Amino acid sequence: MWNKLVNLTGCTGAADVLSCMRAVDTAKFTAAVNASAGHFGPVYDGDFVETQNSVRLQAGNFVKMLFLLVGGMPNTAGTTHFTKI
Repeated sequence: MWNKLVNLTGCTGAADVLSCMRAVDTAKFTAAVNASAGHFGPVYDGDFVETQNSVRLQAGNFVKMLFLLVGGMPNTAGTTHFTKI
């Protein structure tokens, strides 16, 4: 996948491919990703990303926090506050 993106962005012959890729503008990079027919998403390695989020959610394996949306006054409407349980 990486080599295909490097090729599609025109960075194949660059002396520093990573620097070239970082310099690619958004439109060109988006076009390359779309043309590559690749998939970008998490890689489940069993260590850092153990499994799919849906599996973790069903198992109750997530950080449990109370989420409060506080608003009503013009100066605080739409603000959020997070409190750990």
